[in-house]
Amino acid sequence: RDWADETCQPCNAGSFAAINSTECTPCPEGLTTFQNASTDRMACVCKKDYCSHGKCVKSVTSLKTAAVCTCNWGYTGSRCQYPTYFIILGCAVAVLLILCALAISFNRMRKFRKEK
Repeated sequence: RDWADETCQPCNAGSFAAINSTECTPCPEGLTTFQNASTDRMACVCKKDYCSHGKCVKSVTSLKTAAVCTCNWGYTGSRCQYPTYFIILGCAVAVLLILCALAISFNRMRKFRKEK
């Protein structure tokens, strides 16, 4: 590859290119850059409204940069998109169904024993 023929183009917002690199790398999911020509993954910041009901925090390790949501009370999910009352309601319905099934089974067994 003839580097003399390479033209340096700045990366668009939402991506970065490391120093001495001609390749633009997109920021990880949930992160973006707000300006062109970013030169490091540390320039990637949380996108506005990435977390539906919570706060986005950029998590940085030596191997990975990621957007992590810290949910407000009453919400859950990777992006805080689920109200916890849906989960509680779902569990309550499941428990009621199990109790109904047990009651029906108990009544059938009692009826079967009376017939003998």
